[in-house]
Amino acid sequence: VCHGSNAVSGGIIPDLRWSAASASEDAFAEVTLAGSRASRGMASFAGRLEPGEVEAVRAYVLMRAHDDATYAASAAQAPAAGPASP
Repeated sequence: VCHGSNAVSGGIIPDLRWSAASASEDAFAEVTLAGSRASRGMASFAGRLEPGEVEAVRAYVLMRAHDDATYAASAAQAPAAGPASP
């Protein structure tokens, strides 16, 4: 929830869909379990989440990134809507 509904940031907290840490299983685990960004306000979930659960969260974030990028690309290719015919 902190990083936004459906993994879409509202602009204050980093958008995980485009985070470099999301691209790597190890980097994501460093942030979420080892607390490598605790000094920046990112709490560790060690003791609350298992490594497999963290990987499931990362997979969801990556799916959202892929889906949103696909949607944006298809929207960019769609012909512009012209004036309605009478």
